[in-house]
Amino acid sequence: MTSSSLPPSLSQVKHHLKTAEDHDNRDPVVAYYSRMYAMNTAIKLDSKSPEAKSFLLGLMDRLEKAKKSMGDREEVTHEVVGAAYIEEYAIKLFNWADTRDRAGQFNKAVVKSFYSSALIFDILSVFDDIPAEAEEKRKYARFKAAYIHGCLSRGETPHAGPLDAEGNPISGPEVGFVGGSMGQIGPGQSGLGPGASGLGPGSSGLGPGASGLGPGASSLGTSSQVPPAPSTGRGVPQPSVEQPEPPSTCLNGAPLTAALSEAAQKYCMYCKSALEYDDVPTAVDYLRKALNILEQGRE
Repeated sequence: MTSSSLPPSLSQVKHHLKTAEDHDNRDPVVAYYSRMYAMNTAIKLDSKSPEAKSFLLGLMDRLEKAKKSMGDREEVTHEVVGAAYIEEYAIKLFNWADTRDRAGQFNKAVVKSFYSSALIFDILSVFDDIPAEAEEKRKYARFKAAYIHGCLSRGETPHAGPLDAEGNPISGPEVGFVGGSMGQIGPGQSGLGPGASGLGPGSSGLGPGASGLGPGASSLGTSSQVPPAPSTGRGVPQPSVEQPEPPSTCLNGAPLTAALSEAAQKYCMYCKSALEYDDVPTAVDYLRKALNILEQGRE
């Protein structure tokens, strides 16, 4: 069951199916949940016509086989972990595009990364309501993808970063996704519809290093780099002198390696997601795993 064999009545989920196809080899977890989102949405669109029924049955069968093949993956067997994994993946795609947008680097790769992050943020509705901050990023990503794409198509240079209701850039340290706040989005700019040309996630060029777009890929970055606001303080600023940071250690004196630090952060993220679902036992379990790393220097 591929996007090319999709019945016309289910065309609304075409781009999410393309996302799944694009991630079948790159990240099977993202592919699995992309198809699950497509199936849940497609059932609401048309579950009665013979064409739709045939397509949905084939899609369900594929999902069952994928779930069995990934039976050892926590992201598939535990809903809380899966939600955290998908959100982290979408945020990294978003941050990759947002960093380049703010730096004035406008190209098709940035457009596709913004749009693809919005599609993957959509998937969070499979688990529950999309978290407020993720919803803001989702809307902003669709808007930015449409805005930059439109400017490039018209031969215009887009404005970098957030825009106000008139389409003008907003400046100041309070702008952007620092602390979860977002710049304003112009009225009537709802983003890219499913039929937008040349922006499907299945097309080539989804950001540089297309073979490594998984949540662990370093090429996507881990945070949005917001340009610092001009200094308005009085006096002459003193140059800062960077001091070498001492190596991190666990409580028992063992070195806290980059891999252990990443694992501890991952468990803390899973703990946070569990609390959002009021799943206290799961939250406690992941918190203990994180503490064990920080105390003992091992998983």
